[in-house]
Amino acid sequence: MASILLTSSDVRAELLDDVGIGLDPVKECGLLLMREAGKTGPEVDALSDLYSRASTDKDVEFRLYMMGVIYTESRFDHKAVSIAAAHGLMQMTELAIIDAAKHCSLQPVGIDNMFDSYTNVQYGTCYLAKLLQETEGDWDRALVAYNGGYAQLQRFDRGLNIAGETANYVLKVKRAVKFCLQKQ
Repeated sequence: MASILLTSSDVRAELLDDVGIGLDPVKECGLLLMREAGKTGPEVDALSDLYSRASTDKDVEFRLYMMGVIYTESRFDHKAVSIAAAHGLMQMTELAIIDAAKHCSLQPVGIDNMFDSYTNVQYGTCYLAKLLQETEGDWDRALVAYNGGYAQLQRFDRGLNIAGETANYVLKVKRAVKFCLQKQ
């Protein structure tokens, strides 16, 4: 029996024909970025649903940036740990968890809870929303603060050079979002 392989654009076109609507752009972005990160298999769709559900109270732009952050921070590895002791998909630190809990009235949790994908994305999106609010909706500034902390944000705000890693991070997140928008 011959198998028929469909590309994601074939599947999307088929869905559009069948139901007259497209996929959730955030879910589609998650699927695209997970494939780009080398993730395959049945868990990919489930993970994309999870990421989409964890941020339903946010607008589409925010949720696309959230996907870009997850891709850049961990390449969708929920077990990722950085040299700075950041954990999980959105690479949350203990201080970020505390900030997120205060900002969103969440129950404080330990760093080991950040290996749970839903919890990580819940706290991570809350923390990202806090930074976006503090930077008056400026994604560049919010991403600088997310990656490099407030010291890097202060340097950035004064027009000083920021750490190369942080500058590259901002570019990588923005490229991931642009990749999603071009593919949709």
